[in-house]
Amino acid sequence: IKAYREAIRIQPDDACAHFALGLASLEIHDREAAIAEYASLKELGSHRADELNRHIKEYKPLPAPPNL
Repeated sequence: IKAYREAIRIQPDDACAHFALGLASLEIHDREAAIAEYASLKELGSHRADELNRHIKEYKPLPAPPNL
């Protein structure tokens, strides 16, 4: 995630980095960050926005661990 953020800092219009950061955010269960990257992709006019949106819609948070 750090590398994707650095890539975006250097080149803010890098749609691939925004997409990858969105997917990585979902992997760590940060749906809000993924939605922010979706918004960035939409603003850039990237076709990857729709693909990331599908991943966001399919995202299922992990269940809470049982109380032991």
